[in-house]
Order: sequence, then structure tokens, then C-alpha cells
Amino acid sequence: TSIARFILELKPSVAYLALPIRPPAESEVTSPDPERLGRAFEIFVQRGLPVEWLQEGGDTTFGGTGDPEADILATTAVHPMNEIEMDAFLKKEGADWPLVHQLIREGRLKEVHHAGRRFYINPHPHAEPEA
Repeated sequence: TSIARFILELKPSVAYLALPIRPPAESEVTSPDPERLGRAFEIFVQRGLPVEWLQEGGDTTFGGTGDPEADILATTAVHPMNEIEMDAFLKKEGADWPLVHQLIREGRLKEVHHAGRRFYINPHPHAEPEA
């Protein structure tokens, strides 16, 4: 209830409650229990907060520059791509999964699992691109 009071003081047009749908940047971050999130939603409503519960995120379409390898590494440095997003990106850019597998073998891309889904992240987001 103290969080609800704090948010009320901010006077938001809408307060959003959501579970992370992508792997968090910090490994010690965990998702709250959905029942606790539901209770938070109830408390917010009881306090008169305009609240929306974002229960699922849609897949994202990623743009490219014509260099699929560089685009994958740049995108995954800031935004994990799930398997569906990666597949759509590869098809759009005329590339295929062997590129992803090569980047994983080289240690420049990492496959992680989160919430029952496969994601691809850049384990070295601040590395300089190869010339």
C-alpha cells in the first residue's frame, strides 16, 4: 500500500504493472509472483489509481542496415531478441540461422532462456565492432 500511496502522489495518467518478458540485464533480478502482482493491481484499483496490467508483450520487428551480422550484434547489445523475432529478422534480411550459430560459437552472441522462451543477447554489448 505504501507503493500505491507513492504512485498516487506522482499523479500518473496510467500506472502500468508488468512482468518482464525479456531476460533482465541483471541476473539477480527475478519476476514477482503473478499472484502478488494481481494483489498489487487490486490495491492500486482500491486506491483509485488508473492502472493497466500488461500481461504479454508482442513480438517486435527489427530494422536492418543490410549487414545482418552487425545489426544482430548491435540490436542484441541493447534489446534481447526472442527466437521468433530473430527468425523474422533473418528472413527479412536474406540471412539464415547459420549466421546466428556462428556468432554463438564465436562467443559474440549468447542464447539464454527466460520465461520458457529462447532469447539471443550480445554478451559483450560495449565491444567495438570488428573492422
